[in-house]
Amino acid sequence: MRRDSSAFRLQTSDLSRQARFFRAGSLAALVLSIACASHRPASSKVEEPVRTGVEAAGDSLETSISKIRRLSLGATPRPGVAAGTLEELDPELRDALAALAAGRTPAAHRRVGDAYRRLRILDAAYTQYAGAVALDRRDAAAYEELARIWRDWNAPELALGDARRAIYYAPESASAYNTFGTVLIALGQTTNARRAFEQALTLDPRAAYAWTNLCYVSFQAGEVDDALARCRRAVDLEPRSNAAHNNLGLAYAAAGSLASADFEFSAAGDARARYFNLGIVLAAGGDHAAAAQAFERAEALSPGWVAAAARARQARRHEQQSGGDARLKASRSTQPADGEPFRMEGERITMEGEPFRRAAVPKGSDHDERH
Repeated sequence: MRRDSSAFRLQTSDLSRQARFFRAGSLAALVLSIACASHRPASSKVEEPVRTGVEAAGDSLETSISKIRRLSLGATPRPGVAAGTLEELDPELRDALAALAAGRTPAAHRRVGDAYRRLRILDAAYTQYAGAVALDRRDAAAYEELARIWRDWNAPELALGDARRAIYYAPESASAYNTFGTVLIALGQTTNARRAFEQALTLDPRAAYAWTNLCYVSFQAGEVDDALARCRRAVDLEPRSNAAHNNLGLAYAAAGSLASADFEFSAAGDARARYFNLGIVLAAGGDHAAAAQAFERAEALSPGWVAAAARARQARRHEQQSGGDARLKASRSTQPADGEPFRMEGERITMEGEPFRRAAVPKGSDHDERH
């Protein structure tokens, strides 16, 4: 079975506060080159208005066929776990399956789906959420989870219909609007995503995940002061949100306060992500030698991490090409071609209704938090 694969929210560190050496624009360009299973911008997509009365029509035949083809792209055996043992050894999953066996209800299917999602077995989770919808075509929570799974499979175009159905059947759900916003971000529809996150906050002003995502949107737009204010608000509301800490760190880096940025990345609690994102920020500032060291430390903490190793090699090449001048302005070629430094929140949230709970880490490690 195939596992959930996520990417990193951007984390950073400190250069000297030399005239906002890092303009938010150049750092934002780095952030836009994705990896977190949710935000690949698609500039060719036409933005559509966010509205409460979204029609809850079913998928077209073409979309349904696309979904089936996508699902068939090789569900793989669960790495390192013998067949059946997850169901036997994980108490939460075992209990959820027992409850489902005792009575097939939408809630029982969602409970099993949530357990599989926690284990990052997304194809099994998808089957359970689809089972909930088969029993109740108005199950907004199940539609929201289906949308998140498509988003996390890097297929936001297939997530859009389910995300719309979620807000159609639950127009008062802040979580559903937040998830809708994360799908729109993945489609490159930033303006509409901002409206969706704002609507989520209208419905629940204390939704830390929506504040974190608005921070992300503000950062993309070069609105550094707004990004700082929104991420600070998210951290105040949910001090344990590593997504909020990471995004606040990025905003500090854009403002030129790299010591504060590194403090926030450390507060997020994932050393691998901290050094990886620190490397991205240092590379953006032209400090290729220090960037290479940061990427190498990230790889040392997570052996086999391809993205970290690739960026370390790239930084070493730039260091050699610049003759060791650590302060040359980064060229376009230093911008990562993969990886998602900035973190979105979103699942009820994981884009979850609650914020990204854990930092996204390399394949084979822990999961993230997004609605």
